[in-house]
Amino acid sequence: MTVQIESLKLEENWFELKVYAPELSIALPGQYMIIQVSETSERIPLMITGVWSWGVSALLKIRGKSTLFLSRAKEAFCVTGPLGRPFPLESCKKALIYVESWGLAAAIPLARAFRALGTESYLIYKNIQMPVIERYRELFDKIQQKPESKDIIICAGSNELSMQISQSYKDSKVIALVDAPILDGIGLCLVCRVKLGNSYKLACCEGPWFNAHEVSWQELIARQRAYEELEKKSYEEALKRLSVQRETS
Repeated sequence: MTVQIESLKLEENWFELKVYAPELSIALPGQYMIIQVSETSERIPLMITGVWSWGVSALLKIRGKSTLFLSRAKEAFCVTGPLGRPFPLESCKKALIYVESWGLAAAIPLARAFRALGTESYLIYKNIQMPVIERYRELFDKIQQKPESKDIIICAGSNELSMQISQSYKDSKVIALVDAPILDGIGLCLVCRVKLGNSYKLACCEGPWFNAHEVSWQELIARQRAYEELEKKSYEEALKRLSVQRETS
């Protein structure tokens, strides 16, 4: 049975999604879902930003062909979740959150959870348009400001950003959301493996949150970059196809 989806455009390439799947409403902060638009399309992992009686919401940033088509979809062939381990929440005074691009989606449920715990959340962002930030501003205590002291540092949206933050705060607790390819979400394909010290863990079911100081960022980044050109070409071809459809309709 297909799942109904509604999308609200916030800004160019940014959408807020409503996914009408009540079974996902048990999701905890930091978990994700996988959406497959059609039977033959790519499976897309998306952070769950909110839970409601009718299902869940998500923040979608168009990153390629599959997310482009998802932003235009009215229903999905399959939605699976909630998946992954929740963020390891704990009561503290101040949390500093660094996000880039789609990483904001991971920060939204954490900000809500921190507020419920009485923790102040400070958001530092890059590569996100202001209308998108304004949509969620009230969830954070401070934006583009760093606290004098912080109990935990969180980063999401870019492996390069997470590597940089972990190097800059070597003596602090840093939890990162790894950007790894996730296909099945239950650990069968092993494509999402992440090296932590001398061992590997699976981002899909043992993550996606890890101690940033333990992750081998260089290896993860190198694997990610191996597909960049193919993904870029696929996205450009999809844009051309949509442009032709608009001109002929």
